[in-house]
Amino acid sequence: MLSHYSVKRPLTVIMIVILVIILGVISFTNMTTDLLPNMDFPYVVMYTTFPGASPEKIETMVTKPLESAVSTLSGIESVQSVSYENVSLIIIEFSYGINMDSVLIELSSRVDLVKASLDSNVSTPVYMKINPDMLPVMVLSAGVRDMDEIAASDFVTENVVPAIERVNGVATVSTAGLLMEEIRVTLNSSKLDALNDRILGAVDSELLEVQKQLRDARKELEEKKKQFETESKLQLDELNSAESAVADGYAQINEGYAQLDATYASLTAQLNELKTKRAQLADLIDGVNNMETLENTLRLAEAAVSEAEKALEFARNEIAKLESRLSALQAQLDELEDTPENAEARAELMAQIEELESQIALANAALSIAQGRFEELNAQYEALKAQYEALTAALDALGNPDIAELESMLAQVDDGIAQIEDGLNQVAAARAELDAAKAELDENSQQVSSGKASLQSMLRSAAKQISDAEAELEKAEADFEAARDEAYAKANIDGVITPSMLNGILLADNFSLPAGYSYDGDIRYPVKVGEPFTDVDEIASLELFTLPIDGFEPIRIDDIADVQITNNAGESYVRLNGNNALMITVDKQSNYSTSTVSKSIQEALNKLEGEYESLELAVLMNQGVYIDIVINSVISNLLLGGALAIVILFLFLRSGRATFIVAASIPISLTLAVVLMYFTKVNLNVLSLAGLALGVGMLVDNSIVAIENIYRLRLEGVPAAKAAVEGAKQISGSVFASTLTTVCVFLPIVFTDGITKQLFSDMGLTIAYSLLASLIVALTLVPALSSTLLKNKTHKQSRYHDKFRDAYGRALSFSLKHKWIVFAGVSLLLVLSIVCALTMGTEFIPDSDFSEIMVTVSVDSDVTTEQAREIADTITDRILAMESVNSVGVSQGSSSGLSLDSGNGLNMYVVLNDKRKVTSMEVSENIVAAASDLDCVVSANTVISRMTSFLGTGIELEIRGDSIDELKRIATDIASELESIPGTYNVSSGVENAAVELKVVVDKNSALKYGLTVAQVYQQLSAELSSESTATTVTLDDKDYPVIVAKDEKMQLSYDRLMDCEIVGTENGSEVKLKLSDIASLSEEIGLPSIHRNNYVHYISVTASVDESHNAGKISRQIEGFIEDYDLPDGYTISEKGENKLVSDAINDVILMIALAIVLIYAIMAAQFQSLLSPFIVMFTIPLAFTGGILLLWICGFNLSIIALLGMLILVGVVVNNGIVFIDFTNRLRKDGMERQDALIEAGKTRMRPILMTALTTILGLITMLFGLGTGTDMLQPMAAVMIGGLTYATALTMFVVPLLYDIMCKKAPKVVDVGDSKEE
Repeated sequence: MLSHYSVKRPLTVIMIVILVIILGVISFTNMTTDLLPNMDFPYVVMYTTFPGASPEKIETMVTKPLESAVSTLSGIESVQSVSYENVSLIIIEFSYGINMDSVLIELSSRVDLVKASLDSNVSTPVYMKINPDMLPVMVLSAGVRDMDEIAASDFVTENVVPAIERVNGVATVSTAGLLMEEIRVTLNSSKLDALNDRILGAVDSELLEVQKQLRDARKELEEKKKQFETESKLQLDELNSAESAVADGYAQINEGYAQLDATYASLTAQLNELKTKRAQLADLIDGVNNMETLENTLRLAEAAVSEAEKALEFARNEIAKLESRLSALQAQLDELEDTPENAEARAELMAQIEELESQIALANAALSIAQGRFEELNAQYEALKAQYEALTAALDALGNPDIAELESMLAQVDDGIAQIEDGLNQVAAARAELDAAKAELDENSQQVSSGKASLQSMLRSAAKQISDAEAELEKAEADFEAARDEAYAKANIDGVITPSMLNGILLADNFSLPAGYSYDGDIRYPVKVGEPFTDVDEIASLELFTLPIDGFEPIRIDDIADVQITNNAGESYVRLNGNNALMITVDKQSNYSTSTVSKSIQEALNKLEGEYESLELAVLMNQGVYIDIVINSVISNLLLGGALAIVILFLFLRSGRATFIVAASIPISLTLAVVLMYFTKVNLNVLSLAGLALGVGMLVDNSIVAIENIYRLRLEGVPAAKAAVEGAKQISGSVFASTLTTVCVFLPIVFTDGITKQLFSDMGLTIAYSLLASLIVALTLVPALSSTLLKNKTHKQSRYHDKFRDAYGRALSFSLKHKWIVFAGVSLLLVLSIVCALTMGTEFIPDSDFSEIMVTVSVDSDVTTEQAREIADTITDRILAMESVNSVGVSQGSSSGLSLDSGNGLNMYVVLNDKRKVTSMEVSENIVAAASDLDCVVSANTVISRMTSFLGTGIELEIRGDSIDELKRIATDIASELESIPGTYNVSSGVENAAVELKVVVDKNSALKYGLTVAQVYQQLSAELSSESTATTVTLDDKDYPVIVAKDEKMQLSYDRLMDCEIVGTENGSEVKLKLSDIASLSEEIGLPSIHRNNYVHYISVTASVDESHNAGKISRQIEGFIEDYDLPDGYTISEKGENKLVSDAINDVILMIALAIVLIYAIMAAQFQSLLSPFIVMFTIPLAFTGGILLLWICGFNLSIIALLGMLILVGVVVNNGIVFIDFTNRLRKDGMERQDALIEAGKTRMRPILMTALTTILGLITMLFGLGTGTDMLQPMAAVMIGGLTYATALTMFVVPLLYDIMCKKAPKVVDVGDSKEE
């Protein structure tokens, strides 16, 4: 037994305590701090760019292929994508608990498989995990006194940014507002026009003489060509006549061949016919000669068949007779009974039957043979009959001639065959004559062909000479035309001088690299090629090319462009309190503590300010400061709650020593819990420290029960050591069970996942550690100290305690007699709490009052940059006019991370006064209200709401379906309904930013005529629309300047000149230039700025913010009614997202956890009480706790949040503890022989003090948290309200309801089991 060992060896216990304290101090100083527990959301964002692509093109060419590539990844829950202009954004949600590092590796390999099939302009996707660490850890502004903006920007870039980047744990440092100088080379259209005019004047005079010589040569060639054509025609006519005569001869011969072939075919057919007829006549003569024999044979066959048929019939009749006799004998045998006296007769009958069966078998065999013979004779007869009928039919056909007539016919046929054979011999002789004539004609034809070939060869030779001469002339003319076109083209260099050409030249000439080494004997000289530009004048005077025109100087860059050093002053917009400023945003690495990184950055900033006196740094946002403030506030509340608990102990115990023993258990238990937290990687955050704060009130419960029981035994005269051991032993079972019930509340967390598990784990582990530590302390340290410090038996009893104890006894006695009054009151309050719960709002995590606010200003895409900045200036002035605001920092666009806006979006960081009279939430509402009349959408968030915004905020409805047009209509309807609901603002239908876009539709067939594809047209048009690009970087005076090549305003494609854009194609193998309008048309369309898909289905999100005076949960209930009544087309769905969806999922998780916890608690109590009925009595305190918790939550005006639900979960394990102690003590009294109601009253009076002490210590440990003392603790107020209200109400009614239920349900006394040396229930 632990208590027995501790009392015998108190020094050992003290040494262990000292070791735990040392480990606790080391662990606490080495633990990391953060605002919330480490949360790793299972989301991956895949960010891919495709410059110049519309949302539709992004969806088709980038988003869909990438979605298909990742669709088969393991563990995927959903795939959501947004196709913006130029950008594809795919958000992949995985199952909670999956290894995200492995996911990223697998995702990258899948995307690599399809990357090659994407357009070459599509960038490599960037992958990013979503978690709260994405938010900047710090935002600050920087300035340098006595420096202009350019010098200050250089100073910050060279000194401040590197110093912050070197801080351990810093991931990225982004800047905004820096003025960057650049060398700008701007093509000047006026200079180009002037240069073209000079070139054109020098070209015209050189072309006239060459053109005259070419015309004379053309005239002479045409005359020779005409003479050649006349002579060649005469010679060809003669040859053609001879060739025609040969052709006629061939026609006659071929005709003779055809006639002979026809005659031969006719004679052959006649011969074959006569031969067939002769064979038939010969057969008939033989048949007539054998007619009589055939007839006799036929008659004999017919008689044989008849005889065979009669034999068959006879055999069948004989078999039938035998079968009839067999049937008769069988009938006699069946009628004769099988008895001994009939045995001889039956044997004789059976022998006869067997004999008959044998005869029948032989008869059947003979019948089978006879049948075969009959069939064979019948077949012979049929064959003879057919032969006879065929012979008679043939004779009938010839008129039944006799033998002489048949022989006469045969002689005539033989004569006809002889005549036809003579005719065939004549045909053969005629063919031989034709063959001889054809041979002679072939010889003539060959002579004609030879003559013609010779003539054609001569003609070709002459024609080639003429053709060569003509080709030479045409080449000369083409060369002249090309030279003329080239000369005129060079006179207009608009198409030659392009930004891409300048880019290439500047990049190639700004070059200096080692090429290798040159040797002179043993001496080695390094060879370096090139020299970078050293000043702007060198760039301006760079020669581009020389025209082949006499007296024309080389063309330089300053002949066609303006070269100057400029900066981006007009492009940057960063303000601090309305003045120009530089802003620095710092992001941390995900595996580093926010507080630690923040402190390290602050140290680096302090060091910079110490090194550079003129440097001025102002922190606009610092997460580390928030965390330290919140952590310190929670620790302060923890210490104050512990002090109040000690005061309560002293008031009840009225003994300094007893109070000291219990008070000592607080730091020891907390220290041991901190050690366990350190080794299980639980960091110090608001929720884990809140768990320790809860533990301060609860962990003394075990020590109170132990000390109170030991104290009671001492007053009964038991020696100190024995009282310590026996007192701890008596309550060890109930204390262990009550501790276990509280700890097991958090065991079901393993069955949940998602954000609920990540939020609850730290607090659950912290409370479990502190309670387990308190159990160990109560059973070891408390008995050890009690055996030493409680040797004095004197006790200062309070008269108020006795009066209160007696009053409670009377009240309990009255309640036992009038149970319905108590149950009626409890039921009424239960119904009231349910009504309050249904009317309460919901939220994920309560917002907290911090001194900094982040404001986002969004404007429509058609708002210009200047207009957006004017709006920002107006908002800044209005915010600075607020009394509670200290400073406002503003930057345009995204200063860190991946930006998807058009560039006009603005971020504001508002720093509040520490002594303000309003909360940051109220200031946020005032900021939104102050901008309500401006053409923009403003949202203001505190630190907590900003950190949880990744999971959803406000109202969000997702409308899914196939047709985007139908989705637009539904979204507009839903948005209109949202706007009519009080409390909503910033309502967005998701389609209001639709803008006019110009769509160039390329006629593919027309483009292909010029060798162009749509992609090639796009590339050329994109290059023309591009106004500037970076060519290279030049270092001047140790400072790098990017060289920007740009077009002036006249050279840029305006709306009016867009379709006149010159496109280069090919026609008949030659390069041609055509207008864009020749192959394409232009249209104006209204398009969405982005296309959304969820699990490969289109959707539009309708969103709305909820003001401070309303609740998202209540508004969601109103929206649900509208959605149910809305006539939604088939195939379209509306689902709820955002904060309310998050809360509802969390509520479902907590309900599951509570249900599982109740089952575990019941099992523990059943094991403790050894009864299946008694645990139900204690379980009734759980709804009592919920009643009190919800009522106080409603009275304080808090919403139902995840933090409040956490308080309810803890209540499930806490409120049953007093019931366990009460019933356990009652059972002990009844086993000692006391009546049921007397035992209940005595148990209530005896256990009243420890029950009230444990309840009050827990309540007072939370009271500071309820009042929100300190910055950031207001986030935990709902949990404190639930626990204080629930514990107060449940404790008060436990003293009455539990005895009443026990009296009703436990009529029989507990059984006493005698096991020899002790008695067990």
